[in-house]
Amino acid sequence: ALWKGSNTASPFIYVSNAGTVACTPAANSSRVLIATLCLSGLSAPAVTWNAVSMTLIGSKATANGRLCAYFGLINPASGAQTMSGSWTGGFSTPAVLCGQMYYNADQTTGWNGFLTAGPTTSTAQTITITTTNGDMASVAGLDDNASTETIVNGTQDWKENLFDGNYVGGHRAATSSSTQINWTLGTSVSWAMVGVNVLQVSGAPKRLPTLGVGE
Repeated sequence: ALWKGSNTASPFIYVSNAGTVACTPAANSSRVLIATLCLSGLSAPAVTWNAVSMTLIGSKATANGRLCAYFGLINPASGAQTMSGSWTGGFSTPAVLCGQMYYNADQTTGWNGFLTAGPTTSTAQTITITTTNGDMASVAGLDDNASTETIVNGTQDWKENLFDGNYVGGHRAATSSSTQINWTLGTSVSWAMVGVNVLQVSGAPKRLPTLGVGE
């Protein structure tokens, strides 16, 4: 996974209304990139990879307005690349930019079945993606400052909890028509999640190992 967070009071600083993550993904065949840009009090999220615009798949916000926006790109360039996020609004609130790269993924449609969950106030942060055996569920979520976040089903790819709000992303290989990924929160707070089904092309989709740096 690749990620970077930002806040004016932290060491993760994005300048102005944009932020970048530099990384070098492997050249595995049939790649799909899923990116997450989480904003608080900001708007108009956009993400590019190697200066190529990613498709905004959808978004969801918590009750307090923390937004989780999900993006996708089929056949993203490999090698040394930069993922960039931008938004509209002031910069006194957090912005978190993360990504998950998959290979053996369909190169025509890439993903389907975008779903959201929340906003709900509870300790069970859960989303169930409609899948097909052999595909891959890819999800991201955020919450309004729970004390802890522990993944229950699936593999956690990234987690950012240094700032105002907590942010997570993960995946789980599909073995049936529905695939659940969930975290248990240490305190009951408002949360929201987004997710898609990454389609297979030849063999099951797999997530590439660590692609870049989290400073």
